[in-house]
Amino acid sequence: MSGGIVDPVHRSESVADGAKIDAERKHLREVIDYGARLVERWVGAITVDYTEACLCVLTGQTLAMADAIEVLLGAGTTAAARVNARALFEAQLYAQWILAKDTDHRALCWWAHVKRRERANVATLLPSTVEGQEVSRLFAAAHLSTTGLHDSAKQSLAQAELARLDQRAKVAPWSSIKVTKEWFQGAGVQNIRVLAADAGQEHLYVCFYKPLCRDVHSSNPERWLALGKTPGHVEPIRTLRGLRPLLHFVIPLLYGLFRTLTDRYLASEAGALKQQIAAWPRLTAIREPSYSDGVGVAEA
Repeated sequence: MSGGIVDPVHRSESVADGAKIDAERKHLREVIDYGARLVERWVGAITVDYTEACLCVLTGQTLAMADAIEVLLGAGTTAAARVNARALFEAQLYAQWILAKDTDHRALCWWAHVKRRERANVATLLPSTVEGQEVSRLFAAAHLSTTGLHDSAKQSLAQAELARLDQRAKVAPWSSIKVTKEWFQGAGVQNIRVLAADAGQEHLYVCFYKPLCRDVHSSNPERWLALGKTPGHVEPIRTLRGLRPLLHFVIPLLYGLFRTLTDRYLASEAGALKQQIAAWPRLTAIREPSYSDGVGVAEA
């Protein structure tokens, strides 16, 4: 940084103060590792069916997003971590809503959606299918060749896989589930907000999820550009701004999901989970005004 020009990549606090978040990152890592071990013990103790497979996948997705957040925070890229926080919220919300009631039916609705999407993806590799013809049309319009997509070896494998998926769909319990745009619509819910309300998370939807969507859809100009200042000032890409509220959003969601899974499948883990949660208050030690105080997720 020279001549009064701000480094467009690094904010000074993201470099000089980065070490101050080590304890918080360590705690987040411990939470993620605990969750991974919890899932491993849970799945290893049961016969996995559609419901358990659905919940395992959603929990794994939640943990994967938390893992990505921890890695990004290590580079001081809180803004990028917020994008993953939105995906984390959706994955844990789906799991919590499925677990709330009618669990087996709701899991089947999710499974039906996933398998139909899988079939559509495989079908794009075959020029004889509706999906494959659409791909050919789009590639032709873009003056691109589909040779790489539609080579004979891939087509042979795709044809066999498509036949397997179609045969399985004829007898699968989820085959009678109505085709809908979103998987939860098959279970009677029309949008994410209603889903969140049903799961007791509407307040999180309003205060966190909606603002996080602004980051996902690039409709958050204040995150990148300081408006109303002369001359113009571009915000650095790497910054710890918003770190504390991000952690206070993510970690309780993880704990909430772990608690629900423990109550349903692994009551023996209740003590270990209680010890994990007892460590939560140390996150309140993040009080560096340069990147925390007065900055909330909803304000961005």
